[in-house]
Amino acid sequence: MMRLYHGSNISLSRLVEELRYTKGITFQYFFGTDRALKQLKRL
Repeated sequence: MMRLYHGSNISLSRLVEELRYTKGITFQYFFGTDRALKQLKRL
């Protein structure tokens, strides 16, 4: 999914939707750059 976003194949909003908790499956993601951290928003 991150590759699609970095390749400009999907939007940021689509990326966020794909990263949300779904169907009992969870994944961990690491936001390790200042740019990535600035994109995070408290829900």
